[in-house]
Order: sequence, then C-alpha cells, then structure tokens
Amino acid sequence: MRRLRYVPEGGGLVEVTCRTVHSRFLFRPGRNVNDVIVGILARAQKMYSMRICAFSFVSSNYLC
Repeated sequence: MRRLRYVPEGGGLVEVTCRTVHSRFLFRPGRNVNDVIVGILARAQKMYSMRICAFSFVSSNYLC
C-alpha cells in the first residue's frame, strides 16, 4: 500500500500519474469517454476545492 502524498498547508502543485492494469489499452478514444473524464475531474475539483491546471489521458495511463 502506498503512503499518502504530502501536500503543504495552503496547497501546492501535485502531479498524479496512474497506469492501467497490465498496461492494457483501456482508455479508448471517443466522445463518451472524454465526457466521462471531464465530468469526473470537474466533480473532484468541486468536492475538494482544488484546481486542475493540466491533464493528459492516453490509452494506457493518465497524468494530472
């Protein structure tokens, strides 16, 4: 299990990366997938009062 990341008081810039299971190509490009991804990121911003300045989703991983 991975330790929680440290975020300094008052916020800070944090990079989050994640890879799919076995590096499989699970994020298939398309309008529906794009809409789901943007919706999830928007909900996370609202729930946790944070700002996402950039994100990249490719078939086997993502970077926020």
